[in-house]
Parts: sequence; C-alpha cells; structure tokens
Amino acid sequence: MKELFLPLLIAPMLLHAAKFGLHVDSWTNAAYDLELEQRYVESWNSVQLSYGRWNGGLQLESHEPAYPYSYDPRGTGIFQRNVSYYGDSFQLTAGHFYSMFGMGLIFRSYENRTLRLDSNLDGVKLELQRGPLEAVLLAGKPRDRAGERLPLLGGGQLKSSLGSTGQLGAAWLQSEDLDANALLRGTVFSSLYLNRLSIYTELALREKDALSGEAGQALYGSVDLFAGNFTFHGEFKDYRHFLLAQSSLYEFNAAPGAVREHLFTLLNRHQHILNADDEQGVSLEMLYGAADGSQFTLHGNSGRNHEGVRLYRELYAQLERDVSHSGHGTAAAGWMEDREARFLNAAGALQWHFSGGKALKMSFEHQHVRILRDERQFYDQFFSGELSLTRDWSMGISAERSLDQTQDRQFWLGTELNARLGESRQLSLFFGDRRSGKICTGGVCVYKPEFSGFEAVLHLQL
Repeated sequence: MKELFLPLLIAPMLLHAAKFGLHVDSWTNAAYDLELEQRYVESWNSVQLSYGRWNGGLQLESHEPAYPYSYDPRGTGIFQRNVSYYGDSFQLTAGHFYSMFGMGLIFRSYENRTLRLDSNLDGVKLELQRGPLEAVLLAGKPRDRAGERLPLLGGGQLKSSLGSTGQLGAAWLQSEDLDANALLRGTVFSSLYLNRLSIYTELALREKDALSGEAGQALYGSVDLFAGNFTFHGEFKDYRHFLLAQSSLYEFNAAPGAVREHLFTLLNRHQHILNADDEQGVSLEMLYGAADGSQFTLHGNSGRNHEGVRLYRELYAQLERDVSHSGHGTAAAGWMEDREARFLNAAGALQWHFSGGKALKMSFEHQHVRILRDERQFYDQFFSGELSLTRDWSMGISAERSLDQTQDRQFWLGTELNARLGESRQLSLFFGDRRSGKICTGGVCVYKPEFSGFEAVLHLQL
C-alpha cells in the first residue's frame, strides 16, 4: 500500500520548481462488509506535471480487491500515463486519453468512478483548430471493463463552425472485431442556433458485421425552444442494430437514451436501460419559471421496439419553490412502466439554510410497485436527512423500507458523516446498510449488490 501514496510524497519535492505546474489528485474508497466478512480497497492517484507547452502525467491505481460490481482486476500499478504538447493551433497527446464523436452514437470513451467504468484509449490523439474548423484524429487500443486492451481502432472527426448560427460535423471510426474482421461506421451531425430555438440532429450508419450480417443505423435529434417564462425540450431516437460492441465487456458507443435522469433514489433505480439494437422513442419536457422563482416541470417519454412492442413509458411532474426566506421545497409525482412492472411515485424534499453554514435537508419518497407477470403489489419507501453544522461538517441518515414479501429483508438504515478538511481534502464515512439495486448516471446503469458495513471515501488534491 506504500506505493499508493507515492504521488503525494513526490509532490512537495517538485513544487519548488517555479516553472513547473503540478496537480495531484488522490481518491480512495475503502469498505468492509460485515455480512460477507469482506474488505474492499480501491484507490486512484494521479499526478499531472506541466512545463511550458508540455503536460504529462500518470495514474497509480489499486484494486485490492475491487468492489463486487466492478470488473476491475485485482492489483496495484500504473494504469494510465500520458504526455501532451500544446501548439498554437494543435494539441498532440500520446498515452491514455478519452474522446467522443458527435453525441456518442458511434464513439464515446469516458470514465465514471461511481459506476466503476473506464473505457480510455491507449494510443495517439491529434487535435487541430484553424479558423472555423476543428479536427480530431485518433488511434488506440480501448480498455474493456475487465482492464484488458482490445484490438486497435482509428477514427477522426471534422467540425465547422457556422458562426453564431450553428455548426456542421462528420466523423468515422474503424475497428476490428475479435475475429479480426474490419468494421466501419460513420456519422454526420449539425447544430442550429436561432434566437429562441436550438436544434441538433445526428445520423449514423455502420456496415454489416460478420456475425449478424446486419447493417445498422441510428438517428437522434433534440430541440430546445424558449418562449417567455416557458422552456420546451424534446428528444427523438431511432436505433437499429447499433449496439457497437467488441466484446461483452466493451461498447464503442453510448447513444443518448432520451429519458429523464432522476435525482430521487427510487426513481433513479428504475430508469430505463437503452437497447441500441432495437429501440425508438421520444421525450418531451416543459419547464415554467414563475416570477417568484418557482419552477414547474412536466415530463413524458415513451419507447418501443421496431415491432411496435412498448418497452417503457413515463409521466413526471415536479414543483420547486421557496417556502420561506431561507427554505426551499420540491414536490414530485411520477408514473413509470416497463415490460416487467408499473411504478407510482410521490416524492418531496425540503432544505433550509441558516447563518454560519448551518443547513437542514430532508427528502421522502413513496413508491407503489405492481409486478406485471403475477400482479404482485407492494410499497417501497425511502427517507434521507442531512444536518450541516458548519460549511465543513455534516451528518446524515438514510432509511429504506420495502413491503416486498419475496425479499429476505424489509428495512435498511445507514448513517453518514462528511467533512471538508481544509480547501483540498474531503472525507466521507458511512456505516449501515444499503439496499441492492440499479444506479444510473449519464444514461449508463450498473447493478450494485446489497451492502452492510463500514465505508470511507477520502479525496485529496494538491
């Protein structure tokens, strides 16, 4: 474990060099599950050093072992290293990097530590800019969820600004499947900005793959309209044979899901998971902002496959307004249905802020669940509360109750302490239980198993 703190030890020795810029980021997550008698320790420690036009860094990681919902291999080592040069009109990067073409219909590499997802590329990326034109060329080996490097891929993107009215772009990506068969996909996209209207459209195609013999296409569009106190947002998607995967543990793309991402726990747990091989749908949302600062949101979305079978649908309404000079409240109601269950939701949240950084936050959620295959019904309820004693210290509690008689457990209780130790150190301590379930961020979901025990998260920055 000593090598986990190597970046932190060498940082002070480098700080005296005035010509160098240094940034150190350390994020450690450790836990012990009392029921399984199993510990988990994961840590990400990165050092970025800049000098003039040069920037370089490395990331030391440890998974000893990884959390059970993570595919990361056990072990400690340097998992990322990179060096970049910044010219007047270009940037050249060698090593590990992330990138996205368009809205991610054909390619998106990213990291999300909460979900334990990291699809960085190990290779070379060149970014160019001249006048209204922006270009990206890249080649590298992608990382799958188990940490293995897959065959080389290459691609590029060209965008042209149309001034204040929008932009046009196109991109392509070529790779090999595990049988060394070449696969080519491409996309064109455009953005249009008018006085009160913005429109985005993207069309992507891929050639037939050797396994299914099917060509694929994806169409995505979004519209934003601003009319006085009203804001309207709409999305459309139509995906056919467009799950671009090189193995069961790696997907090239992450197309927009055109669904609402909820912050309430129970609503988020049942968010729809996109099937980019066979799905079409729409999402519509209206936001009204009143003169007193209140906001009302009305949202609806629906999706089907190309045989006309409904996959999901949702209606959601939310009202936010000040309840006093120092308080703010949120009330929400929603109806969700997929092919397995129907959910009726009611949720509310209140928060008050006082002098000296003191604050009180509470939220309550109630969900009625009907399982469609056997008409079984039950209730789920979730409560959370947080008390901030100062701007730097807070304590919280979370409790969940379920009347689902098929589960071995009906109640989960957890407590949490959060502390900001100076300007660059944050500590979070948790003790108690968390119910198993799906969590979603940015349209990507993972399933987290039940947890009962201790957990600590420490984040340091220099």
